[in-house]
Amino acid sequence: MMKKKNKDKQKTKGKGFRWLLLLGVVIVAGVLLFYSMKPAEVLGIQVALSDIEESIEIDGYVALEEEITVYSSHAGYVRNLLADKGLDVLVADFLMNVEDSGINLGAKTLDASLAEAKSLLSLAANDNSYARDRYEKQKLLFEAGAASESDYQAALNAYRTTGSAYNAALARVDQIKLQLDEAVRSEEKQKITAPIQGKILDVFVQEEAYVAPGSPLVRIGNLDSRIIEASVLVDDMDDLDIADPVTLSANYLDQELKGTIEWISPSAETSFSTLGVEQKRVPLKISFDLSNDILQPGYSLDCSIQTTSSKQTMVLDRKAIFSHNGADYVYLIKDGLLIESPVVLGLEELERVEIVEGLDVGDWVVATPDVDTKDGMKVKRIEE
Repeated sequence: MMKKKNKDKQKTKGKGFRWLLLLGVVIVAGVLLFYSMKPAEVLGIQVALSDIEESIEIDGYVALEEEITVYSSHAGYVRNLLADKGLDVLVADFLMNVEDSGINLGAKTLDASLAEAKSLLSLAANDNSYARDRYEKQKLLFEAGAASESDYQAALNAYRTTGSAYNAALARVDQIKLQLDEAVRSEEKQKITAPIQGKILDVFVQEEAYVAPGSPLVRIGNLDSRIIEASVLVDDMDDLDIADPVTLSANYLDQELKGTIEWISPSAETSFSTLGVEQKRVPLKISFDLSNDILQPGYSLDCSIQTTSSKQTMVLDRKAIFSHNGADYVYLIKDGLLIESPVVLGLEELERVEIVEGLDVGDWVVATPDVDTKDGMKVKRIEE
């Protein structure tokens, strides 16, 4: 009897466990069904009208179109150095001397030689003048029969000899003058002056330094000739033209500056990217407002060249666009459902794109679709 009662109790416990298990399954299924039917929250963004510009982003740096490095034409020692980095100079302003003792000594020697040659020339001129007078007298006497032929010939020979001596002395004076002029010019070369107006950018020597011929002395640049030099890939050249606007920016600038393409090279140059890839690039120059004193030679900056633009067109964040099978799509949020909608894109500006077809102003789309975003999903739109 006791065994039967124990069996009945065990059957009752087993049935209760099965009922509890079944109830748990039903509850879990209900919860899953509830959440499966609950709309998923998605961040939405609205299609709006805005201006958009398409541009080419390149690196540029400030250069000078009028810049010159002054070199020494001879060997010598730097003396009386007045050139200093940052100093403003005018044309012909004195910078320094590069003194060559040999040149200075040569000029002094030639001065003495010229004085001696002029003295000899004066003596030769007097001798020739005396010989000419004597010859003319002997000629008259000889023609009158009052002088012998030998006296006449002696006077003639003396006149000719002193004439040759005078011509030689004159040639010697002229030769020394030429040599002295060259020596003076060489002395003048020792005096280094500014060939252009501008600012001294570099001084390569020190006082009393010895320099060899061809050594750089100073570099001078005209800051009014500042220009921005850059280059673009050949593939982008179809979009560029003279006078295209350029936006200039850099970390050291408080605000963006405006520039203009001033010159485009007629030929391309070969260069290499930071990854070592060979590129064909076209050099160009960009002008800017020279009243801006921040941009100095050697400064680098970012150049954004506007190639085309659209005014008040439909614009969307680039992250809302996804692609497959060669086409672009967005997830349109409509009546609580997602609709995979094809779109046609236009201009692109950084993280924004122009929507040419496929949407209307005011439409809401998923801001950042991911792998879990599906066509036909029930959603609840949320906004930032």
